[in-house]
Amino acid sequence: MFEGFRKETLDFLWGIRFNNNREWFEENKKQYQEDLYIPMRALAFSVWEDITRKQEGLQLNCHVSRIYRDARRTHGKGPYKDRLWFSLRRDREDWTDTPVFYFELSPEGYCYGLGYYAPRPATLEKFRASIDADPAGFERLAQDLQRQKIFVPDGEEYKKKKGEKTGVLALWYNRKNPGMTAWRELGDELYSPDFAGKLAGELSLLIPLYLYLKELDGGDMPPEEQI
Repeated sequence: MFEGFRKETLDFLWGIRFNNNREWFEENKKQYQEDLYIPMRALAFSVWEDITRKQEGLQLNCHVSRIYRDARRTHGKGPYKDRLWFSLRRDREDWTDTPVFYFELSPEGYCYGLGYYAPRPATLEKFRASIDADPAGFERLAQDLQRQKIFVPDGEEYKKKKGEKTGVLALWYNRKNPGMTAWRELGDELYSPDFAGKLAGELSLLIPLYLYLKELDGGDMPPEEQI
């Protein structure tokens, strides 16, 4: 059960940022486990339980990130990450090409939302083709999403546009990584057990977008886009 993060949670994150070496980490490994990893795991499970109870058939599992950097990607940053996150996603080999719910905690703040880790060009092509095939349908979804005031459309845009759209469609069509994100400064809400329910409730607002993006997995292009 999630009981809230602790003040020591952020102390550890700042500590690993400025002491990113094996010796410091080993000396503070117990703090990492008790103040960061275990609370994050409890939060992930609580949010997963809440969301999957609200909507059947999401096929989600919760995963907490490793604090160890991939040795191939350290690039002088040190062997450890200075942030931790969890994701709710389907268990499949190509999960980076599927939509995921996420929450990330860093020394400066936290973010959460729905998006892709590394979508393939073919998936993004299907996303645009789906909009082209039924622009009114996606526009209704996008307008519904705009009514909430928590998340905003997010994701890098192509330097060279894939097409010209107007209105709400223009916020989505040319993104390399379509999704929605909320950014927050650190606050006392993180230390309360109630944070799990609040986070789950807000992420649940993105379930319609998740279901839309989930339909892009596999299968053929929409009929209008087949060659």
